[in-house]
Amino acid sequence: MKNMVPRLDTAERIHLVLNSPGGSLSAALPFAEFLKTIGHVSTYNVGIVNSAAIPIFAVGDERICSAGASFKLHDVMGCATGYHTLSEFEKIVETLRNDQMRMVELLETQTGSPASVWLGFMQEGKVMDAGMAMRLGLATQTGECSMMAREGVAI
Repeated sequence: MKNMVPRLDTAERIHLVLNSPGGSLSAALPFAEFLKTIGHVSTYNVGIVNSAAIPIFAVGDERICSAGASFKLHDVMGCATGYHTLSEFEKIVETLRNDQMRMVELLETQTGSPASVWLGFMQEGKVMDAGMAMRLGLATQTGECSMMAREGVAI
């Protein structure tokens, strides 16, 4: 990523195409925050954007999803292997709570929908279609997600 930073800074627009089941929220949030600082990012959901991929999608100033795209939010999960003390588990839980609140705050800021909406989706493990994503402000438009005619840097 370090080698790309000068190129990203000078690009007219960055196009980030996503089709992701998610991953580590602790890893996704710093990347989303980095993209937000660039300020000229278009994000595309060409299939599924789930879990930890949602904050990355949400930081685009232009957020496009194909008509058949979906998004899934669920409670933040973590994994603790081995033996741990109570205080170690408490730190793990605190980190998970902080990550969840950072994600909810990011979604609230980027979409204009209240935190209670996003927390409800997370607690219920809901799947959103493109129409619902538009109504909630997660997507700014639906349509063709082709990169052929776009200018800028595609990642």
